Amino acid sequence: MSQKYSIGDVAKKLNITTRAIRFYDQKDLVKPEFVGENGYRYYGDEQIQRLELINYLRGLNFSIKQIKQLFNDQKGSDSLLLLFQNQIEENDAQIADLKQKHIRLNLEDCFVQTANKNHIV
Repeated sequence: MSQKYSIGDVAKKLNITTRAIRFYDQKDLVKPEFVGENGYRYYGDEQIQRLELINYLRGLNFSIKQIKQLFNDQKGSDSLLLLFQNQIEENDAQIADLKQKHIRLNLEDCFVQTANKNHIV
């Protein structure tokens, strides 16, 4: 029998909050291996690996909905590849948007510096 970990132990081990683990449980992404008579949640290695994957995907800006689709899909790696490709496109669009904002801020900064130099403001 594999070792069982309390929700607090899992949270510490994965550096996430117990609240996040309960949220993932509520969203049916990961369920405890069992719940004790005292109501405490206990997790095994399989659930911990699943939580690690959820954390990794969330770190890549995958939505809960996307992760749930991935877990429910029988195609596995094909779906994961498609999700990664879609996420790359979304991230690239966000990067392009941030670059445009950065350029605008630089232009505004140059304008303010020029105005200050010429005592216009």
